[in-house]
Amino acid sequence: MRDFQTQNCVTWQTLTFWSISLAALSWSASAVEDTRVPLKISFLTSAGDSKGSKTFAGAFFSALDFVNQNKSLLPGYRLECLFNDTDRNSLNAINAMTSHYGNEILAFIGPDESCLCESTVAAAWNLPMIGYKCHDSKSWSEEDIQTRRTFATTQPSTAKVSKSILAILQYHQWNRVTLVVGASSIWNETAQSLRTLMKDHNIRLLDAIYFPEPYASGEEMYHIVEKSYRVTRIYVFLGDHHGLIDFSRLLKAHVKDRISEYVVIAVDERMYTEDPHSYLLKTPFESKDDLNTYQVQSFETVLLLVPRPPLNDDWDHFLDDVRRRNTEPPINGFAQVYKGSAIKVPIYAAFLYDAVHTYALALHETLTSGGDMRNGTALIAHIRNTTYTSILGYDVYIDRQGDAEGNYTLLTFDVHQPDSQVELLQVGNFRMTQGGVGIPELNLFRDIKWRNGGPPRDEPTCGFHGEKCKHKSPLWTILSVVIAITVIVGITAGFGVRHYMYEQKLARLLWKVDFKDIAPLVQSVDENLLPPNMKKRKRSKSHPFKFIFSHDNESERTTLLGEEVKRDSSFSSARAQRCLIGYYKGTVVSIKHIARRHVEIDRDLKKQLQLRKELNHDNVARFIGACVESPHVYILTQFCQRGSLQDILNNEDFSLDDMFVSSLVSDLIKGMTFIHDSEIHYHGNLKTSNCLVDARWVLMVTDFGLHRLGNGRASSSPDPQNYYETIVWHAPEVLRGTSRESVGTQKADVYAFALILYALLGRKGPWGDTEYSSKEIIELLRSESSSIRPDMASLACESYISDCIRDCWAEDPDMRPTFKDIRVKLKPMLQGIKSNILDNMLYMMERYSNNLESLVADRTELLFEEKKMTENLLLRMLPRFVAERLKKGEPVVPEVYDSVSIYFSDIVGFTALSAESTPMEVVCMLNDLYTCFDAIVENFDVYKIETIGDAYFVVSGLPLRNDDLHAGEIASMSLRMLQEIKRFKIRHRPNDTLKLRIGLHSGPCVAGVVGLKMPRYTLFGDTVNTASRMESTGVPLKIHCSETITCLLRKLGGYQLTERGLVNAKGKGEMLTFFLEGEDESHRQRRISHSRLSGKITPNGDLNPAGEIFGAPIIHPRYWTNGFTNSSCDLSPVFPNYNHNIPIIENCDSPEDNVFDKSFNAHDAPSPPSQKGMQRSGSTQHPHALNSTCNSKLQDLLTGNQSAKRPTRLGRQISDSVDGQQNSEPLNKITLGLLHRNLSVPSYMIAEDSV
Repeated sequence: MRDFQTQNCVTWQTLTFWSISLAALSWSASAVEDTRVPLKISFLTSAGDSKGSKTFAGAFFSALDFVNQNKSLLPGYRLECLFNDTDRNSLNAINAMTSHYGNEILAFIGPDESCLCESTVAAAWNLPMIGYKCHDSKSWSEEDIQTRRTFATTQPSTAKVSKSILAILQYHQWNRVTLVVGASSIWNETAQSLRTLMKDHNIRLLDAIYFPEPYASGEEMYHIVEKSYRVTRIYVFLGDHHGLIDFSRLLKAHVKDRISEYVVIAVDERMYTEDPHSYLLKTPFESKDDLNTYQVQSFETVLLLVPRPPLNDDWDHFLDDVRRRNTEPPINGFAQVYKGSAIKVPIYAAFLYDAVHTYALALHETLTSGGDMRNGTALIAHIRNTTYTSILGYDVYIDRQGDAEGNYTLLTFDVHQPDSQVELLQVGNFRMTQGGVGIPELNLFRDIKWRNGGPPRDEPTCGFHGEKCKHKSPLWTILSVVIAITVIVGITAGFGVRHYMYEQKLARLLWKVDFKDIAPLVQSVDENLLPPNMKKRKRSKSHPFKFIFSHDNESERTTLLGEEVKRDSSFSSARAQRCLIGYYKGTVVSIKHIARRHVEIDRDLKKQLQLRKELNHDNVARFIGACVESPHVYILTQFCQRGSLQDILNNEDFSLDDMFVSSLVSDLIKGMTFIHDSEIHYHGNLKTSNCLVDARWVLMVTDFGLHRLGNGRASSSPDPQNYYETIVWHAPEVLRGTSRESVGTQKADVYAFALILYALLGRKGPWGDTEYSSKEIIELLRSESSSIRPDMASLACESYISDCIRDCWAEDPDMRPTFKDIRVKLKPMLQGIKSNILDNMLYMMERYSNNLESLVADRTELLFEEKKMTENLLLRMLPRFVAERLKKGEPVVPEVYDSVSIYFSDIVGFTALSAESTPMEVVCMLNDLYTCFDAIVENFDVYKIETIGDAYFVVSGLPLRNDDLHAGEIASMSLRMLQEIKRFKIRHRPNDTLKLRIGLHSGPCVAGVVGLKMPRYTLFGDTVNTASRMESTGVPLKIHCSETITCLLRKLGGYQLTERGLVNAKGKGEMLTFFLEGEDESHRQRRISHSRLSGKITPNGDLNPAGEIFGAPIIHPRYWTNGFTNSSCDLSPVFPNYNHNIPIIENCDSPEDNVFDKSFNAHDAPSPPSQKGMQRSGSTQHPHALNSTCNSKLQDLLTGNQSAKRPTRLGRQISDSVDGQQNSEPLNKITLGLLHRNLSVPSYMIAEDSV
């Protein structure tokens, strides 16, 4: 239904008001600049009091807006209304009509209550009048109809229902009828019409009895029943519904148990309601609790005709719009809500809406055919003998007299025995014949539940007085008696034999299982029948029940994939008892332990066990038997390999698509329908843990039917929380103890089904993400003032599914549907299930296999990531070669190094600074400082040993040797640290600076791994002590060097050192020491490049004793300077005696892989460590991070393809260049942009013009 808008309406009271309002209307119309031609219609109603149209008059303006907003209807025109409140008075109505007629109106809508005189006036003016609540039109004569030729009505006439009554009589072949009629004109007209139809169709009228109306007393009705019940069986009751209630109750009192031989066909004009008690209650002061069994059963033979219920999906929206418009001018009616409930809108709102819409359709046809819009006779001709679609959602026929035929529904009252609960059923409707002429056809879409198996006869077999049966001879009577006795004896004997055989079957105890026959699983059992965790524990050498019946490790459950997971999620830890698995007579079975020390096997228990044993269905778990040898009480059922539905839902790795859910729901509905139709009647403990899934993905219901054994009951001990989580599936009436059965009902099963469906769709338990605990939910459910339910807003599903869930957990159990009704409601959901069982099973197995493959892939990827993280963490703690040996389980032998350089540093005044700072501030400061130091260390060929407080310990020359370069690496790193410490900011003391005292020394040492728990790679030897003395005797912000390392630095060249003099070192005496002041960075860059390319350092970082060139390693772009961008760059310094003819590397696979003339960012090529990475990686390649196809080609060309086991083309050319041989292929430069311009590391280079 479209969004309605308020219609601008001119209120008409007097001629003076009309002039003023007309001017206002003209101004408003010009304001919105609507260029359509206005057509005025008159709206006559009585909105002045509560009995008038205050509750439905807004429908007129809803229809007016719909017509004006419909571009295809009345194009170029728009409807305007002239309004008048007639106050249910004909004089006022005619006065208003006269005034409106002078304003060039085209039609009248209304008035209500009476329209006899008004329609005559309209006919005189030849203007159409369409009624919507005109009661006196039903009593018009043929002459009146001809005179009022411009009148039609959308309100169905009560007299028209006579055709539907006749259709019922003809359908059931009832040819003898008694009429009971109220004395009002409405029912008199209906009775008269029915009598005429009955006469025309050869149906005999036995009697017509009238009673006064308004109906007040049951005395008159008593005499009517007393007079007629002996000579009739079929009644047609036309009158007030209060009279119908008295008539039905009195008829029941007279005929008692023979009430099934009678039928009462009645008509109720009121709008249809789904509550059956509204038809059974005599006064507004009665409630359904006041009805007794006798009063309810009196309606079981009543066939009630009511107006057909609305079929429009937007009906509720229409009613809300009418309520809103009722409160607006000119109606100014009641508020939309009164005392917490919406104001009831009567059926007349639909008739009023249809009146406006029907007129617009007729006017459109008149204009389309070129007719005169002011010719009322011609316009009404377009309405009569036509069918229109009502706002109610179905088609309505208007006959040749202008009366709507109406559309009725047949209702019956289904009284459940023996509790006399009544259910209102729609059993049929009426299909109009072509053109609406003749008797409609009764269409029964649901069988009427007759107590005697079929409809009663309209006359007894022997007549009302036995006149149709002849008197038989004594011999025939004797023979009949003998035959009857024989039949009775035969039936009795049959029942006796049947009872004997049944007792024998009970005595044989076919369900009984011997305790000794229950055995553990043995090797001969197919392991594919078991989940993985059971395969590991299958064998047991001790007592069989140590494995099967042990209750250890109760905190774990076997999931769908056989994993052991903690049962700590909400509504999962205690909702299901642990499923034990055993071996019984060659079959793997599920075993449930019953916590009872003694079981009394009486007849009732035997019947329960035998009935459960005989219950077989595809969606019900097969009952194997029960062991009742005290204290061993067990129940054995079919073993389902997939576990329970609860296990599946708790397994977050398993995905449930729509087909899976639909199949499981379909199986559950089938299983529960079978249980409800069986002699067990109900489940009583339905929940996800009692829905098992076998290997074929078929859901099976279990844990029911054995209430005497305690099967299905929740124990309140020993864990109260588990108890509450177990009973959270129970319906409110069961928790309150108000249900008819203490252990459960069918309606309680429907409630539990709603929670299961909610859990299936949401996978967050039966109550979703609720803020309440299980105990709080139970307490709220037990409180009758609360109607708490799970939150439906978070559930993503179709509307019909959510509506079904709400119906299933309705507070009133009688309002909940049956499982057969649920299957109908969920039919769209179940349509995707394959009809062939094998196809459906194969599909589900395929989906399960795909899910497992996806899960294995995800777990493999996670395992790989964890392994990678673990290795990275290990490499941060230990050198690579040490870590590799430890991973292989090999011992790490300490190694002697002839010459290494050691760095020690300390923060001057750290103790005083720590005393003035909080521990957290100290930790944050050290973390910032050492993070900075670690970043510097990454750019040099050094290895960080450890940090102790404010001391920092670094070494170069191990674990991989680098000749004498270790002194230069330590010295350059020290200068860089000294540079950074001057710029370092202390967060909690920004105005203070740190002063670093550094000591350096070179010499031999021993390195090894110490300890088994948290092993450390550390150094031993006098060189370590000497380096520490250099630090302790040093000067703040100075690099204190020993004479040994000073000699090595002078040998390397490029460092500025000044002599300090003799220093007294503890334990060493006087030592000559020096201060390192600075370095020539370009000199160090050339030294490193020459060392690599001359063969002193292999790509592994080790010295090459033979001096052979293995191939130039790839230098990461971080090590190149801007000088290399010169197109005439000379590589002679880099490749001594080289002939410049190494070929260019090009033709990479794709643009994104091509490194030529292309810049890189940190994501494409993260900066690797330089010498440190080369020395400690242990690989055959120089460390690099150009992750592209082109990089692979570069590496392959430079280092050689390992799989080919031969020198590469580039390697051969480099060797040839060393020997002075020439090659015809020219060498061009490879230009690469700097990877990271903001890195706090020095820029190394391969070559530059100044070399």
